[in-house]
Amino acid sequence: MISWRSATVVSVVRTWAGAVEVDVQLEPDSPAEDGTAGTVRALAYTDLTGAPDAGERVLLNVTAQVRGLGTGGYALVVARPDALAPDAPPGPGHLVKARYTPLQSMVLGVDEQESPDHETLQDADDLTGM
Repeated sequence: MISWRSATVVSVVRTWAGAVEVDVQLEPDSPAEDGTAGTVRALAYTDLTGAPDAGERVLLNVTAQVRGLGTGGYALVVARPDALAPDAPPGPGHLVKARYTPLQSMVLGVDEQESPDHETLQDADDLTGM
């Protein structure tokens, strides 16, 4: 199960390659059985959601945050409902990666047939000499 919250971005705290850290104000009607309320820090992975701006509505996944698990205390931005990111262009790879991210994305695995390293690994019995 996912613990969802809706919020509005109050301010952009900092940005770096692939991520934006924001402060968000949780919406009063956001389900918060755990008592989560007020302003929280959130992290948006820009390749997945784009970069949220102040005043923008966001949808958050707070499951790990509510349970005190490895998010560094961050809520995770799952979507910007009023500014959805465009569909990702089709590309190589068919592995679905979701670990420690708010959304699933497709990536190219080193052992996939489309990988430039596929031939190298195809007949390898171990990693010696690689």
